[in-house]
Amino acid sequence: MDIRNARPDEFDLVCDILVDGFFRDPILSPVFPDLSRRAASLRGFFRVTAAPARDAGTILISGDNGGVLVYMTPDTLRQTAERESQDRLCLQQECGADGSTAVAFMDALAANHPTGPPHNYVFLLAVRHRLLGGYVGPHLVRHLVDLLDSEGMPAYAEVTNLIARDLAYVLGWQEMENSLQLPNGQRLWRLWRMANTSAGTATPAVSATDSTSPQRIGTSCGTLQAYHQR
Repeated sequence: MDIRNARPDEFDLVCDILVDGFFRDPILSPVFPDLSRRAASLRGFFRVTAAPARDAGTILISGDNGGVLVYMTPDTLRQTAERESQDRLCLQQECGADGSTAVAFMDALAANHPTGPPHNYVFLLAVRHRLLGGYVGPHLVRHLVDLLDSEGMPAYAEVTNLIARDLAYVLGWQEMENSLQLPNGQRLWRLWRMANTSAGTATPAVSATDSTSPQRIGTSCGTLQAYHQR
């Protein structure tokens, strides 16, 4: 399957695929509970949160426009943190009545994000609903893994279902401690992957005794509960 980097002028198409893929998502549905406005709110949400990857050229799209993978580089993550206040205002504006829950959700993800070492972040993976259960998602992930290995870059991801988690295991991801249990019973697995370099060695592991280790990051359950209680 052909996988390429989405062009900036394809951002509307990228958002179309993200809205289709996440419309029934068990994690984002409570963030945007009103079905009548969910599509519009999701579009606004993705226009803000995926914009840094658009600007950095780190959105992968399948050749049939059936799926997208949005990831962030260390530089993009740093820039996103620096403009956090601006993005909060944009989310409030773009998501309308769902703005406060959208902000709370992003705060929850940020509170549980590992602080080191420098890594890429697999932020969003979406496949059009009619193509679920096929090969679009796995091909996108395998393509990214090849990129990670070529750059010698570790990566962090969150997944919400066992199929995605098991695929990630096959591709070298490992489950971190403190996976997140949401108030609606949905589990969100936190995964870490060390790149396999061309020399046959792996990027350094994060020490379990390091205070910045992903395995030692807390869960901030109160923040996760906040967006469900709004």
